Amino acid sequence: MAERSHILRSEAITEQMHLRLMNWGRCYRRNVVNLGYPSKVPFGVFPSKGGMVDEMDAAKVETVVSSFATAKPDDFSHLPLLAFILKVEYVEKEKLGDIHDRARDVSKRWGVRCGRTTYRKLLKNARIAVAEFVESI
Repeated sequence: MAERSHILRSEAITEQMHLRLMNWGRCYRRNVVNLGYPSKVPFGVFPSKGGMVDEMDAAKVETVVSSFATAKPDDFSHLPLLAFILKVEYVEKEKLGDIHDRARDVSKRWGVRCGRTTYRKLLKNARIAVAEFVESI
């Protein structure tokens, strides 16, 4: 029974996340930051204000990252990218070195033009998204 309630809870969280993202997409479409991500959905659907997640323990990050990464990629194909950015920033930062190396890794893995500034914007969006997502649970 506990396993079933966990499944229902995770489905409800995913559904809620999609609803929030669609709402953000409508509200903030005018303020899109075009980062060259090849997607039908604009990348900058996250509000520029909100709680920033500066310090999160690795386990919580992994949980949130896996939740983001399993979202429907056809509808919100930027979510796995955000998840990856967060994972790199909080879990693999030591392995990848400075911000140039992290941005280069994003460029290679995702096929996007990504320098320092773009990486910082991606990271900011990822932090805001996670803060909102964690608050909604």
